[in-house]
Amino acid sequence: MYKESRQPVFKPLTPQEADIFLAINDFPGQRKLNPMKAKLYADNMENGTHRRIELAVVRVNDTDKEFLVNGQHNCRAVGMYGKPYPAVISYYSANNMEEAWRLFATFDVHATRTEGQFMHARRGIFKDARLHAVPLRVLTLCGTALVILGDGESPVFFLNHGKCRTIKADAVEAHPDDVLFVAQYAEQQHMIRIGVIAAMIATLRKNREAAKTFWDYVASGDTVHTHPCRKVRDGLLDTRYLHSVTGGSVAQQSAYDFCITWWNAWRTGANRKIVKVRAMMSRPGVAP
Repeated sequence: MYKESRQPVFKPLTPQEADIFLAINDFPGQRKLNPMKAKLYADNMENGTHRRIELAVVRVNDTDKEFLVNGQHNCRAVGMYGKPYPAVISYYSANNMEEAWRLFATFDVHATRTEGQFMHARRGIFKDARLHAVPLRVLTLCGTALVILGDGESPVFFLNHGKCRTIKADAVEAHPDDVLFVAQYAEQQHMIRIGVIAAMIATLRKNREAAKTFWDYVASGDTVHTHPCRKVRDGLLDTRYLHSVTGGSVAQQSAYDFCITWWNAWRTGANRKIVKVRAMMSRPGVAP
């Protein structure tokens, strides 16, 4: 795991030193540097309202490369300010890029890094190289769906999973086959929603062959209009219809229940005409 490699250095950071740190500001997933934010910081330095700046550098042992993982805007601000400014610089070491990514995820000083930025930083270092080419949006939504699903039998929606910034990427790392199954439908926008993805993965875990058939039909619509797969497709494409059966916006939970109920009808041969999500008293199980 990452660790501090030396005591923090307290010193006035010069513009020349700030430029040296900016030269290693290329950690994957780093936010794009915002010149307006840097100018605001520089103005605050000038009027005496900016606090001591904090920088963090990590050396990744297996690549022997250093990255700036915190403080890019402050470094640019020192350059704009044109004079040394009080700073504390922390130095870390990590065995590999994944450990460095976990360190990167701990920093969030002035602006929240998005889930997409964290996932982008992790994408290129997933152990399963097949995940490197999966679209970022699919990775991020799959991460949420996987956290919701847990073992796939008892999904729990509305979890407060924001406290751990690494949990979704860790879930993607742990379940690459689930993610790659979803990724083959990346161009089907009606399917790339958290609740639908959760349903896709839940059915895949129950019966891989049947899930491929079912979701292929949901993607293509190549079946009669009374077929459960067609019912799912039509409901997901017609948001007015799905609103009517869920009683409001297309919530993750409602979309999951909607999809699983039609899956169950298909797998059991039930002669179902409609799905009344609002009337459900409990979450439907997944038929084998």
